Amino acid sequence: MKKLTILSLLLLLQPLYSIDTSKLYQELMPFVCKNENITPCDKNSILIHHKNYFKLDNNRVLLFFNTHTPNVYAEQYGVVNGAVIFNINGDWQIVNHTFSGSIYEIKRDIHAGIWVSHPWTVAGTTPALSYSKNGVEWVDIKLPPRGNDLNPSFTLDFLLLENKIALKYDDGTYETGKLYWITTYKDAIKTNPKWKKISAKEYNSYRSITTTAINNAWSAWSSKEDETNLLLHNTINGNKIEIPSKLKRGTASTKISYSIQIGFFNVEKNLHMVSKELKGITEHTLVSKKVSYDKYKLFLGSFTTKKEAQDALVKLRSRYRKNRYINQAFITVLP
Repeated sequence: MKKLTILSLLLLLQPLYSIDTSKLYQELMPFVCKNENITPCDKNSILIHHKNYFKLDNNRVLLFFNTHTPNVYAEQYGVVNGAVIFNINGDWQIVNHTFSGSIYEIKRDIHAGIWVSHPWTVAGTTPALSYSKNGVEWVDIKLPPRGNDLNPSFTLDFLLLENKIALKYDDGTYETGKLYWITTYKDAIKTNPKWKKISAKEYNSYRSITTTAINNAWSAWSSKEDETNLLLHNTINGNKIEIPSKLKRGTASTKISYSIQIGFFNVEKNLHMVSKELKGITEHTLVSKKVSYDKYKLFLGSFTTKKEAQDALVKLRSRYRKNRYINQAFITVLP
């Protein structure tokens, strides 16, 4: 009993939410396929996690996914990025906006606005800057002209001030190849902002003022099995979400089964211990899945809809109120 008590505490700290990658792919693909001329949306296209994540207020995480095609330049730099917001429970929301190029820099101003620099870096550099007040609704910033004397390859840096934004174009050569601009936040998000040229001295006198998200306990690291996979961990409720590096296209006929996840185990012996305790107390079948060489998950039942699984879990919790494993269980997609 002592071993089971310790194990139950570990399970409470290690709920791992499964992501239905096929469904996420199908929902995200229409947004990144809007520009068919630069995004080949054929059977060979997949989405790759861009490894860019950003914390938003209230335990939300903003993730960027970019298209990956057989084209060598697209493999290196990406073509079009789609954005997804995950909440504390692992539910996602597709952002109705696309970001061309490669996600380069993400900053949060002191008014909680989010700014994303995403330049197109093939055959020269085309700058791009987008803004959002909440991570959901975005506008593309109309940037000032670069000038004819700048090389095709250059960088765009931006500073967030108290109520203004300053830009720097830099072609990497001489001071004459650098241009500096400034305007207010309010003006920058307009259709035709009025950028004002400033001197290098004025630009260099500024210091960017950025802030972090409020009420956000997410941390991230790469999984041990595949260093390109992303693991998100919330220290408030212990939830963990694993984001695979590649989201593959699914078929329309693929059926999704939902289940009640009982636990996530690092040791097979512990899986058998819990299975033995739960066996016989419910009419639902226990299903164990080996998710890697030393990782196991235990599920209870298989359901065609999420609601059926939720209703079954409610009944189980009502019937077995003192069972530690059923009380900590949650609904997920059956692998």
